[in-house]
Amino acid sequence: MKIGLVTCASMLDQVRQIVPLIPKDQFVIYPVLPCCLFAISGDTIRNQVDKSVLANEATIIIYGSCHPELNGLLDMYCDSNIRKIEGNNCWEMLLGPEQVEKYLNQNSWLGNKAFLTKWNKEISESFGYDTRNGKVASSCGIKELTVFRFENPQPDEKIVKREAASAGLPYSIHDESLEHLRNLIQAAVDKVHIENESRITLGLSPKPELIPISLLETMREIIYIIDKPGKEVTFISPIIEKLLSITTKEFKLTFLSTQNKGGYLYKKRT
Repeated sequence: MKIGLVTCASMLDQVRQIVPLIPKDQFVIYPVLPCCLFAISGDTIRNQVDKSVLANEATIIIYGSCHPELNGLLDMYCDSNIRKIEGNNCWEMLLGPEQVEKYLNQNSWLGNKAFLTKWNKEISESFGYDTRNGKVASSCGIKELTVFRFENPQPDEKIVKREAASAGLPYSIHDESLEHLRNLIQAAVDKVHIENESRITLGLSPKPELIPISLLETMREIIYIIDKPGKEVTFISPIIEKLLSITTKEFKLTFLSTQNKGGYLYKKRT
């Protein structure tokens, strides 16, 4: 089965290590920059999800709910075999929520190689350690820089020591396995397989023939799609407002429909 993995780039190295341990499937990885370090829009995530949904039989999201638009974004897809692994952020996915809570209660500032590399570049080159941005950790109650070594690649202790000294903090380094993240990904893989087998049992294609809504939105004709079993209008082309002078909401009301699900739809629906 071909499965797309839309993953936070902060966990990219760890995901790459786990993928070979699940040999029955073929995986394609779609990285997205972490929203804790970059201003990532919902469209940026959606573009990667779009690529995965169109190219693969299933999609697994390995990205935290720390992005405020993520959960709403995933609700925009229908007829897609898509699963998000458990965890509100990358640290809960890597360590588990109980471990994260323990460190946060100790006022630890969590880091790994990807975080340290990016933080060092942003602070040293963009701001400087003596600026307000450079002192953000020490100024908000952080008591320790806590860095984790996963199986590979491991952060250089010299870099950790330098970052801790620059922030005016003590540091500690902990060795951690990838067992928690591996179990989360394996559970998601099992679920997409169950969904795939369920479709086959019902006589449906394992991978529906899908049309991305973004293509329909650009057409200069009025197109609407009705989900006959649910008697619901699931798509109305925006141009209807110009051609008929009514809103898409008013058009839906004429069919006694509920809100638009968006996402992807079968070509067979007319």
